[in-house]
This record gives sequence, structure tokens and C-alpha cells, in this order.
Amino acid sequence: MKLSRELSELLHELLQLPQWVAYRIVANERKGKPDKLPLNPRDGTNAKANDASTWGTYDEAVRYASEHGLVGDLGGIGFEFNNDGYAGIDLDDVVLSEGTLKSFADEVVRLMDSYTEYSPSGKGLHILFKLNVPLLEFGSRRRNDELGIEIYDTGRYFTITGNVYGELKPLSERTETVRKIYDKYLSRARMIMRIKAFYVCLRAIEKLSLVYLRMISCWILCLVPSMERKFTPCLTVIYQAMEMTRAGLI
Repeated sequence: MKLSRELSELLHELLQLPQWVAYRIVANERKGKPDKLPLNPRDGTNAKANDASTWGTYDEAVRYASEHGLVGDLGGIGFEFNNDGYAGIDLDDVVLSEGTLKSFADEVVRLMDSYTEYSPSGKGLHILFKLNVPLLEFGSRRRNDELGIEIYDTGRYFTITGNVYGELKPLSERTETVRKIYDKYLSRARMIMRIKAFYVCLRAIEKLSLVYLRMISCWILCLVPSMERKFTPCLTVIYQAMEMTRAGLI
């Protein structure tokens, strides 16, 4: 799929880089949605995100996709990010049935204010932009699957459809904006996930503690029956305290 003259001029910086691939859409029943298999546009072998020798030029990618019928629902072309100042945000399944966006996606698109296009499915969006620093300066996390947002500047390729979302905008520098988006939707998301995991661990420990406490109490009462009168009231208080803690009463 060759981009229009207008888009070619708008994205001319990317078109000059030998970081292009073709891709083929293949079914994936396990995931429940198709995969987009990146292909070396020079020989049709699998392209690798960490191997620039498996990429090609924009013209080579367009030619390979055209000659092998990789258009529309069958495939297309894509751009490999290579930690060279270009990056992208992938918003997955954010386009609602009436054509509007999920609230968080609408905020991200408005804040970024850079070139944005529909994904091949038409249900997601890709935002392309420029960065002055590597994404690693913001943190190591690259995705929030709960919301459906991913940010990459290396190790990944984005399909390029040319199906523009909203107003046609240039490829803009958005380092500080991405920093804010990263903090809100990826850093905080990671913290919340850790808190949830910690809570699950605490509940598991609580349940185990209760089980062991009951085992120990039975063992003591079996060995020293005379302790029952003094020990049972103490156990009752402990059990009640643990139940109240679990119910959030103390």
C-alpha cells in the first residue's frame, strides 16, 4: 500500500529511513485475533525487531506488499522503531461503535496532538511522534493491558495504514507530553498492580496463619488438656480479631 502524496510529504522523515517491513495478517485462534507477521521486504523471510538487516526501504516494502497481494485484510507495510528519536503509541480497541473514543484514549490523542491513524482493524489507533530522550528514561514498562495502551521507541514495529484519524497533523516532538502520559497510564498502573498483588499475598498469609493457629491450638490442647480452660478464651479473642481485620472493622 503506497501512501498518498500528502502523507508521503508529511511523513517524509520516516520514508527516508531503511526501517520498513511488509506484513502478512495470519489467524491466531488462541489469541482470538489475527497476528501481523512482519516480513523482510527484500526476500519475504521473517523480519526481526532487533535485526536491521531484515528491514528495507519504504519503496521495497511497498513493492513487496503490492506484488504479493498484501493489502487490506491480508497485510500491508510497517515501520520499525529503532531508538532513533521516533516513537509510537498503540491504543488497542478504543474506537467505539459510534466512532467516538474511550475517554482515556480521547485524552491521549488530544494531548499528543501528532500524526494519528487507524490500525488495520479500524478499532485501534496509532500515534506517531518524536522524542528527545529514550523511553527508558521514563521507566521500563511499555504497556498497560487493562486499558489497552502501549508505547514503544525500539524493539517493535507499527503498521502504517495511511487511514488518518481526525485532522491530518504532522509528526511532532512530544517528549514532555509522553512523560505525563507515561506517569499517568503506565507508572501508576504498575504501582496499582503491585498493590493488588501485595493484597493477594496478605490474604493468602492471613488464611495460612489462621490454619496454623488452629493446628497449634489443637496440638497444645491435646498435649496439655489442663490448659483448655485458660487457653480457649485467648484463642477465641485471636480468632475474632482476625475475622474483624478481614472484614475491615479494625
